[in-house]
Amino acid sequence: GLPRRSGVLFNAARAFLTGRTFEISGSTEHWAAMAVEDAAECLIRAATMPFAETTHALSAGYGGAFSVPSAVAAIAAHCGVAWHPPPGRPFVMDVRLFESQYGSLGTTFHERLREFVGVIRDELVVEASR
Repeated sequence: GLPRRSGVLFNAARAFLTGRTFEISGSTEHWAAMAVEDAAECLIRAATMPFAETTHALSAGYGGAFSVPSAVAAIAAHCGVAWHPPPGRPFVMDVRLFESQYGSLGTTFHERLREFVGVIRDELVVEASR
C-alpha cells in the first residue's frame, strides 16, 4: 500500500493505468496483503481490548481467498482493463477468532484496492500536468 512506489500491486496499477502490458513472474503461493492502516487498527484493538485466553493462533486480516493473480485481476478491473490472471492457488487465512474477539475490519481488501488505484490514477494526472 501507499506510500510505497514499488511492488507487484503498485506496478500492476501503474501499468494498467498507463496502457502498458503487465505479466506476473515468480512464485505467487500463500499470499495475502493488508493495508498498513488496517494492520495498525488490528494492533490497536489487540493492545487495548481484553482477549479471552486461547491456545489458538490469532490471525488478523481481511476475510476471503487471496492470490497475487486475483489481486492483479481486481486492480485491472478497477482500471477498466481486461486482464486474465494465470492460474494460482488461493490462500485463505482464518480470521474468525480475531473477528469474534475484536470485530471485523470496516473495509475489505477489494475496497482498499479500489482506493489504491484511485490514488495512483490521481498521481498520474498530476504528473501529466507538470
